[in-house]
Amino acid sequence: MGWWVGLTNQTPDLGQLLEKQGWFHAATLTGMAVDLPDLVEPASLPSGLTISSVHDTDSLETWCQIMTSVSEFPDFAASAWLDMYRDMEIIDDPQWSLFLGIVNGKPVSTSLLFLGAGVAGIHAVTTLPKYRGRGIATAMTYPPLIYARNQGYRIGVLFSSEMAVDIYRKIEFQEYGQGHIYMWQPEEASQQPT
Repeated sequence: MGWWVGLTNQTPDLGQLLEKQGWFHAATLTGMAVDLPDLVEPASLPSGLTISSVHDTDSLETWCQIMTSVSEFPDFAASAWLDMYRDMEIIDDPQWSLFLGIVNGKPVSTSLLFLGAGVAGIHAVTTLPKYRGRGIATAMTYPPLIYARNQGYRIGVLFSSEMAVDIYRKIEFQEYGQGHIYMWQPEEASQQPT
């Protein structure tokens, strides 16, 4: 389980309170936003890249496998995400859009859009390590933003890893503060009574 602490929390010492309860600080991310009406679409995609929307279970499974492996989740996480997204009926929910990047027939990248609270939230922008440095992550960020703009949204927001901040700056995202992820894991089975 994860708990976000950051830009809008009313309790300034929430992170410390979570740590006292056994949660651990997993990451610090940069909160960023972009004005969608001013967004300039790229003239072309990186060589061999096509981007498609996820509309079926097979594509959703592939999307979950890429996102969880790149994000370094445990092996079981892809199944858990897939089960959760199936239960949510995410591919039929108009608030959610998932995108899959394919290079020369091989799925290599993901991105996700959530529309809510008057903003377009960009999440899960991932690229397999072998395919990094080709502009794929940048390209994967545009379809959710363009889709949101076409739906009348004016602001795109995201939390960026340190590695990706410069990518988003090139797209004209501005920094607005820091967010923190705290994680909790149940005790290991080895600590349970036998």
